[in-house]
Amino acid sequence: MGRRCLLFLAAVACGADPGLTPPGIETGGPSESGTSDSSGLASSDTASADTTSGTAGVTPGDCVVFVSGDDGDDGNGGGTWGSAKQTVSAALETAEADECALWIASGVYRPTTSDDRTISFELFPGAELYGGFDGTETSLDQRDLETSRATLSGDIGQRGDRTDNTHHVIVGADEAVLDGLIVEDGDTGTGRGPDAEILDGSGLLIIGDSMRVVNTTFRRNNAAGVGEGSAQAAGAGGSGGAVYAFGSGLVVEDSEFVDNSAGCGDAGPDSGGPGGGGGAIAFEEGEAVSYTHLRAHE
Repeated sequence: MGRRCLLFLAAVACGADPGLTPPGIETGGPSESGTSDSSGLASSDTASADTTSGTAGVTPGDCVVFVSGDDGDDGNGGGTWGSAKQTVSAALETAEADECALWIASGVYRPTTSDDRTISFELFPGAELYGGFDGTETSLDQRDLETSRATLSGDIGQRGDRTDNTHHVIVGADEAVLDGLIVEDGDTGTGRGPDAEILDGSGLLIIGDSMRVVNTTFRRNNAAGVGEGSAQAAGAGGSGGAVYAFGSGLVVEDSEFVDNSAGCGDAGPDSGGPGGGGGAIAFEEGEAVSYTHLRAHE
């Protein structure tokens, strides 16, 4: 079995006391069925470590696709705030074709208007997504990350009903950047079915790629935190409630993890799946996670 490392920040676990395990990075195999290792940082605590990977860049190339949920239209070209796209999904298509960055105005953006839980924001190699805009800025240093961060939400279908949330809010890509965003309400656990092929990484799933995440909050993402006790669900607990990286390199800076969850496989006769772990970040078979100035809250 490959090496698995779990970063337990703001993890919510079944039957576990979040104060039992010191916060940080731990190594080891998956948890036993029906259990999940976890720990939480108090809201005043900060986890930090030196990184040699450098700071994620905040200067995109000459090409920018603008996104405004309130004032945009996907029929627009996206080249200015006045001709902004309305959805992040449409902007990603344009940005990939022209190798552009995305500047996303404050608002809530979902990967689909349908109830198809397998649809995510799928990044392309080198994608750069920046939030923190009110729709008037002409440079990145004019952003207000306190009041204008864009939200990428997995709360599709019926609002507030986790049983129909998208499984992975974002599927990552090599050398992609997330900066100034909120990623929330991905869920592979609640009400999951056979279409949830990967139970890990409900906020951000990275397979074989390296990414940078800066000034971003992950909240209320659940990686198979609830085993359903059926052969269909296999009863397995997922890992990396907010972020799961397999065979990947990951840099996380100045970011926050709030009320994410993972683990809790089902020990029922029709399941027998193992529990997972890593309420915030889990990584396996890849380069080490570099992280600085992480904040976590229960």
